[in-house]
Amino acid sequence: MTASISVRPYSIETLQLIRTHFRKKASFALWKYGTDYWSAPLRTFLVGNLPVTFISAIAYMSSGLQYEGEITHNFWDALYLSGVTITTLGYGDATPVGFGKVVAVVESMFGILLFSFVLVLFTRKYID
Repeated sequence: MTASISVRPYSIETLQLIRTHFRKKASFALWKYGTDYWSAPLRTFLVGNLPVTFISAIAYMSSGLQYEGEITHNFWDALYLSGVTITTLGYGDATPVGFGKVVAVVESMFGILLFSFVLVLFTRKYID
């Protein structure tokens, strides 16, 4: 005696319903993870500002910067310039050369946005 198993294929409507259900669940999970991840101010600072600072320092190092009257490609001078630029202090003792000027503009915009975002997170965390 053999048992026959009949497999009933799903209709297109059922498959679309399953797909939209899992898409909603997946997008909610990603959104929740993303908002929980960026809610810690220190984590936001470390993940947001430090990579921008180091990537910009590498860009300054490769394009060169004028520090104390001479062109240099030293990593520590480039990291100093990157830290001064992302905090928008602008001491003026180190200046980017060539493509580094474009990097400085983009980095200062990132610095303004990321530091203000961290400030909002600190305020929201301690006021509530």
